Amino acid sequence: MTTTAHPISGSIHIKFGSAGGFPADESTSLFGKITVTFDMKMLNDSFKNSNSINPDYKPAIGWGEVVAHEGAHMLDRFTFGNPVNRSGARRTETNAFDTQSFVPKATNRYSFWGLWNPSWAEADRETFRQNAVKDQAQKDVDLNWGKKKWAYMIRSLVLCLIILGPAMAADGPAVVDLCKVLATPAKYAGTEITVHATIQSSMHGTYLSQGGCDEVLFMALPAEIPNRKGGPEVERDSNFKAFERARSDYRPEAPKFTASFTGELQYAKHGKAFGYYGRNKTRLVVYKVSEVDQQPKR
Repeated sequence: MTTTAHPISGSIHIKFGSAGGFPADESTSLFGKITVTFDMKMLNDSFKNSNSINPDYKPAIGWGEVVAHEGAHMLDRFTFGNPVNRSGARRTETNAFDTQSFVPKATNRYSFWGLWNPSWAEADRETFRQNAVKDQAQKDVDLNWGKKKWAYMIRSLVLCLIILGPAMAADGPAVVDLCKVLATPAKYAGTEITVHATIQSSMHGTYLSQGGCDEVLFMALPAEIPNRKGGPEVERDSNFKAFERARSDYRPEAPKFTASFTGELQYAKHGKAFGYYGRNKTRLVVYKVSEVDQQPKR
């Protein structure tokens, strides 16, 4: 995807192009320049899929929500800088989702993130809105920063003790338990693997989870990786289309989507990381989805 930049002022730039697996991403240079990148293909696909799931969801409202969300992050970066811990991330995510919620509230339209619903009883609307903001903010913090405060540090220490060695299958990608991948990601770095997992979609990316694992695995599609060259392309069959729809379903009551995901596990180099806050050392670039199982959330 072609990336173009549009300077708004001396320190703010808007870009359109791949955002690393997010609908939108922000970065701050050493000189204080903030760049906001919108992946229009990902956003348009997401809005289209969302509208097919629920006709009451209007793409224009979704676009407004994303812009309001990222705008709030931008203001927080000016004021507080980039978050460096869970409390800082919770503050900025709460501010962003709160700001975002006023778009559907002002128009009395359905928010696909569950932040506003015209059918809510008048007396309960504000309470439900505030609770939805808190829930979405907490979900994003847990996905990006881990549920355990020391999980990231412990994992980094464990990685230093691992003897590197790729796990390969003789006749194709190795099928690996997700918890094992998360515990020893360097062992599988640069190899093609298949994991069976449940997706967790959020404003800031799609993650793969499995019961019994404390952490999640960040995933992206090949077309969502900036400046990516070569490698397998996505197998766009019925399983992948089902995944696209599920990935765009941010509703709290969205059905649970579990499948097998095949792709290349990437391991960030020293000083680098993936994810919206740069907290993920690994990323699975998925090109095949199979063995789909979608169940109503209980």
